[in-house]
Amino acid sequence: MNRNWSYSRTYDLDGNVTSEGKQFVDAMGRPTQTQSKNLAEQQVFATQSLNNQGGVPVLTTLPAPTNNQAFKYKDGFVTATTTPPGAERR
Repeated sequence: MNRNWSYSRTYDLDGNVTSEGKQFVDAMGRPTQTQSKNLAEQQVFATQSLNNQGGVPVLTTLPAPTNNQAFKYKDGFVTATTTPPGAERR
């Protein structure tokens, strides 16, 4: 599946990278997964949103490591035996 995304990088006054992030969105432009990098450890962390059937976010995970050093959509990031009431998996 092709995913839309936006990438951001910020710098300090000396030109050093201070943060990096990538946000993946669905076809309607709603965020599905947001990733940020711990620059000191070169580790990517992600949060993921679950929406109800109307497309309204009803759940966002806490940040957790993706076990990647590069930004890449993490399929199966949210796993559960049940889906919260009113939420749908994407």
